[in-house]
Amino acid sequence: MLRAGVTTISSSGHPYLVANYNRPLTEDLKIKYNFLRAENSHQELKTWEAARATSAAPRFFKPFFHKPTGYSFNDGGLRFNNPVVVADQEWKLLWPNLANKHPDILLSIGTGYDPTPKPDLDKQGRRLRAKRGALEFAKVLLKIATQQIESSVGCEQTWSNFLRSLPIQDEDKAAKYHRLNIDLPNKLPTIDQVDQMANLKRSSEDFCYNNPLIDQISTKLIASLFNFRLDGSSRVTQGTLNKWDCEGTILCRLEPGSDALKRLCKRLETRRNGLPRRNHLFFMNERRNSRGTPDQQLIAEDSLFDNVTKGKPFEMKINFSMFGPEDSMRIFLSLSDKECDVSLISGFPCRILKEHDAYRPLARVDSARTQRGHKSKAPSFYSAVSVNSSASSLSGIFRGVVTKAGAKSSSY
Repeated sequence: MLRAGVTTISSSGHPYLVANYNRPLTEDLKIKYNFLRAENSHQELKTWEAARATSAAPRFFKPFFHKPTGYSFNDGGLRFNNPVVVADQEWKLLWPNLANKHPDILLSIGTGYDPTPKPDLDKQGRRLRAKRGALEFAKVLLKIATQQIESSVGCEQTWSNFLRSLPIQDEDKAAKYHRLNIDLPNKLPTIDQVDQMANLKRSSEDFCYNNPLIDQISTKLIASLFNFRLDGSSRVTQGTLNKWDCEGTILCRLEPGSDALKRLCKRLETRRNGLPRRNHLFFMNERRNSRGTPDQQLIAEDSLFDNVTKGKPFEMKINFSMFGPEDSMRIFLSLSDKECDVSLISGFPCRILKEHDAYRPLARVDSARTQRGHKSKAPSFYSAVSVNSSASSLSGIFRGVVTKAGAKSSSY
């Protein structure tokens, strides 16, 4: 299910998040706003009503009055012009058991950036209030509200502050947070300059053309469709060395038999067939005590793609070994030979054995017996390794919060 919401401001000045999903209500919010989801379906805001509520910019549009609820709404940009902090807080409230982890990807999308400094209207307002009275002061307040909505500099500062607040320790985690915005120095049009739409479109196309960041984000979104399930692990002792032989499955979230899954697998098969060894679609890399180990190539058999064509789910079986519960494992998807087309799949990096209950005291297995073909009698442990993509794959920002692309709902 798509979970989406938009920010807006009530006529009394209180910030709201209008959403199409339910979540527990709590007073313990780092970012303060009211969560609005109607209890009755006839009181819910339709998609166009939510869009009208979040974009009711002063001077340009009247406040939107929603008769079924009796609420009057103004532009959400008056409080959250870049609501990335709202998006980040919401997915943690929806999935509290994952709140201490990083999303697969959080994407903030801007609407154009003008770095040129603007006059401080707040100072102007204080001067006018002292010299010209309430009427002129009210006019400047309106200008301040408009500037807040149109402020591209403020949006960039919000993003910078958000990044500084994150507990990021390595490049894998830092690569999960992205912002797309077009630099338009001295060319950023006002809200009502509709004659500039063609120029904005042209600038956006130029920005996207051959932009490696676009390719990188696209790959991350595709890679987040795949997740890993640990099917079993057993400890094997070879002299003084302990290791864990693991079995697992790479899965895809797309619906079995769907056109989307078939098209994706056709792309993956074409990519695989163009490789010298025809197997470098997925690979693993283990980090042991900050020392990287060589990549382990994961073979994608012909039967995998044949099964998908027949309407079966994407299930790629893999086997690998690990040397302890503290080992951090990474599984990558490679869509081309370009570095920007390689990305971690959902839920990685992670300590598979430690985080997913596979590390327990097991019976010692004699390595000689194992090498002669005797199967280990040690038990297997099953666990899912996944970060929910509907919370983490995409948090697009257009003065609203969108947690997955492709809205089809007729109401919010």
